Order: sequence, then C-alpha cells, then structure tokens
Amino acid sequence: MHSIKIQSIFLLLSILFFSSFPLFPANIATRILPSTYTPGKSINVQIDIETPDMPTGIIVTETLPAGWVITSANPNYMKFTYNTNSYRWVNFSVSGIEEYKINYTVSVPVDSTGAQEISGEFAILIEDVKVTTTIGGDTFIQLHCETLEKGDINQKGGVDIADVILCLRMATKLDITVGGITYLAPYNSTLNDLADMNNDGDVDIADAILILRKSLGLN
Repeated sequence: MHSIKIQSIFLLLSILFFSSFPLFPANIATRILPSTYTPGKSINVQIDIETPDMPTGIIVTETLPAGWVITSANPNYMKFTYNTNSYRWVNFSVSGIEEYKINYTVSVPVDSTGAQEISGEFAILIEDVKVTTTIGGDTFIQLHCETLEKGDINQKGGVDIADVILCLRMATKLDITVGGITYLAPYNSTLNDLADMNNDGDVDIADAILILRKSLGLN
C-alpha cells in the first residue's frame, strides 16, 4: 500500500517537473537597442525573430515614443498608425518562416529627455491560428550623458534637492526612480556618470555633498 502511494507521488512529481519545460523550442522575438540616444540624432534598432514552428505568417508591431520617427527600415514597414506612433511589418510564406529580421533607423526629436521606451509585439499564424507574444530584449533607452548636466540624476534639467536625494540613495545602494523607471544597484553607466561628481569612479557621500552645493549655487 505504501509502495503504491510512493509510486503515485513520484509520478505526480515527475509530471509537474517535466511539464515546466517546453516540449518544443519557443517562438521568440528579441529587440536590440543602443544603450543611449542623443536628441536630434538617429539610432538603429534590430529585431531578431526565431520561429521553429515555421508559421506561414508573421506580424510585427513596434510602438515608439511620441515624435520618434522611423526614417528607413529593412524590410520596409507596411503600415503606420499616427495616434499610437506604431509601425507594422507583415510577412507571409506558404512554405513557412523559420526566422525573420527587422532593422530600422529612428530619428530622435531634439526635445527628447530622460529614459524612453520602445515596446512591441509579434504574432505568428499557424493553420489559421494567431498567437501573439510581447517582443523581448531591450525596451528602455537612456539619454546620452554628455547632453545632461553633471549632477542632474533625474534628468529633468538643472540640479536640485531631488538629485541630492537620488545621489544619497545611490551611495547607499538603494533603488531609485528616474522617469518613472525604478533602477536597482548596480546602476547603469548613465546614472553613475551623472552622480559621480568628483569622477573617482564611485558614487558616495562626497558626490552627494557636491551635488548639494551645486543645487545651492555654491562652488
């Protein structure tokens, strides 16, 4: 009796264990962004799509920040939706599509500030069934540090007490929120460069004091 119970439990655990692994490779799309952007210039974006299920159709939709414009794409997009600033690519093949790549160039407005988000989704068609998935990989892109004032950690223009508080949190390795995005230590290079006032490669209380002095108009 105990042997039967043990076998049943082992069988159940085996089912739960193996069901956590996909039987087949997943259909995935990965976005690759540069780490930073510069207002008034362009960035290049790449999307790699792997579809081991060999779908007969792929639909990709990318939504860009307001004012950001795709100036060229390979392959070219088929539809643009103005009110959402979204671009759509469509590819069909009777023999099935194993992989699909998209490269596009975006013109960044001169008034762009802070971190910006590019989001999107892709759908595959298999035997008239449509399956939609969020595009993975990079989503947020930071403003290039050289266009920002040293100490302006929140990237709002100018240095004030809010930046002092952010620096103190960074010095103690606490999470910080910039542009609605929460960052955990270790922070990205843009935030570290903005906070490292004395350029010693570390963000500490000395940098917070320098930012405080700058916010008060002191040397």
